Amino acid sequence: PGGNIQYTLKVQNDGTGASGNPLTFTDYLPENFSFVSLDSVIVRGASALAASTVDSTNPGQPVITVGQAVNGGESLLLTFTAKIGDNVTAATYFNSFALTHKDPSVGTVTTASGAEAPVTVGGGAIGGNIFHDWDNDTTQDQTGDTLIDEGIGSAILPIVLEVDNGSCTSGVDCPTTTVDENGDYRFNGLTAGTYTVR
Repeated sequence: PGGNIQYTLKVQNDGTGASGNPLTFTDYLPENFSFVSLDSVIVRGASALAASTVDSTNPGQPVITVGQAVNGGESLLLTFTAKIGDNVTAATYFNSFALTHKDPSVGTVTTASGAEAPVTVGGGAIGGNIFHDWDNDTTQDQTGDTLIDEGIGSAILPIVLEVDNGSCTSGVDCPTTTVDENGDYRFNGLTAGTYTVR
């Protein structure tokens, strides 16, 4: 919750002629997600960002207009950023979009995508610090601003930790993180449950 997610929409023109111009995308974001920025628009391998506009009056339903046609056999890639609301509960969310254009032969055409782009939002985090416990008291001791029991971290040989709640296979698909140079680590986006860090 509270983070950003980047969506990429790909539209392929499977026909032989060019699409209508402009192309209008209406994205239907999950509840409490909001549009932040249009990051890139690529048509025929070149940027079409300057030829694109956004109406984000309703931030949960941005309307993006691309003023360039897509030739037959080519594609358009559109990338934008959305913010996940601070109070979004842990779950998997889907967005959908509709594409509207004026086809020269049949008039205005709207194509809906259905549920797309699953985003899993986790509400919990586990973090901590790995440190030298020189006096074996299980406490990271310090005097004033100076740590006596300094954190363990290495740029030479990274320390990788994984978290397991029994629903993943160790070394295969369990979430991992790297300990930083101060010995700090953090696993974000965890759903409710009992976890083991190793």
